[in-house]
Amino acid sequence: MSLSQYSFSWAASAAQAATSYLYASNVKPCPAPAPALALKKTVIQNVNIWDGNQRISETTIVIEGTTISTSKDTSGATFVDGKGGFLMPGLINAHTHASDTKVLGILANAGVTTGFDMGSFPSSSMPKWHDVGSQGITSLLFSGAAACHGPGFPASQPNFPQESLINNTADATKFANTRIDEGVDYLKIFINDTHGSIEPEQGWQQEIKNTAERRNKMIVSHAPTFKGQQVARDVGGKFITHIPIDRALDGPGVNEMLGKKQIAIPTLIMMKLTAEEKRLVGAPVDYRVANASVALLYKMKVPILVGTDSAPLGHGGLVSWGVGIHEEMGLLADAGMSNEDILRGATSLPAKYFNLTDRGVIKPGMRADLLLLSKDPIKDIYNSDTVVQIWTAGTPVRKK
Repeated sequence: MSLSQYSFSWAASAAQAATSYLYASNVKPCPAPAPALALKKTVIQNVNIWDGNQRISETTIVIEGTTISTSKDTSGATFVDGKGGFLMPGLINAHTHASDTKVLGILANAGVTTGFDMGSFPSSSMPKWHDVGSQGITSLLFSGAAACHGPGFPASQPNFPQESLINNTADATKFANTRIDEGVDYLKIFINDTHGSIEPEQGWQQEIKNTAERRNKMIVSHAPTFKGQQVARDVGGKFITHIPIDRALDGPGVNEMLGKKQIAIPTLIMMKLTAEEKRLVGAPVDYRVANASVALLYKMKVPILVGTDSAPLGHGGLVSWGVGIHEEMGLLADAGMSNEDILRGATSLPAKYFNLTDRGVIKPGMRADLLLLSKDPIKDIYNSDTVVQIWTAGTPVRKK
């Protein structure tokens, strides 16, 4: 199946599924203690299981409450016949922009059980979505508004927070501390490359990174140009998101990433659409250099995570929140990645590198974020979109 067979429609409806428990009380002078409420139990059987790293021999999974059960006891359970389908961990979108529960529902319907927001604001509205899987929607980590140097995007967005505008070292320190005090999971630096001039200045970026590291937070660097990637490598943040479309990465640069143990989030679907948009106005860009860069990253064994940069229209949005992640995986396959490594880059690897120790793999005690497919995506990566059912923290998503 080719990328062109997918629709880039923004029309999608969110689905939420929640389990409600009603408690009855019997008023007595000396009431006895109420029995403990049994956790809801679901048994998914007759499935081929890929655990986030490899195929395993088990064909049945027991969900108890929000996690994969350590017990094989199926008494009182709801049974789901997987009909020989493919069960894998829920997808993790390592670069998205989500600002409300409708979007989180759209992501969940596509099989995304965790998303990493890269720049939505205000930050005060974001923590409530950290752990909403039990509502049948996608849980969200966040950076808050990115550090940048105006006046262009993202500073041009309405109500953009002023502390994100970096004009000196003191601003850089204040930005990092403000975001961390707001409870962000990581910080984002938006590197603008305007005709070879890098903003914010590299020294200011270094101060953000150093301040973040002192407070145990990681840096994600937005770098869609060759020179921007050079600066991101020099600054040394953990993650570099996007991939150049002006010039392909080279061996020495990728070696530097390896040496600094940096992680790539290429967002090929965004870079492909951006290249097409810019070429219409005569910009010297070519998506093929992005494809070649990912091929080199993969050949040299830089870890690659699956992210889409899906966002609202008017805020850089070109990519669908829904099928976008499946399109991204297809483009990574086109760049030479194996289907199994792509799936790792959408499950176990983002969980590992973003320190999410409770998800990304299927094993007892882990969060029951699960994706049931009718066809095997290891055989054909586009089978990732043959979704039968999704569970977010043990709650089934009502697909629309």
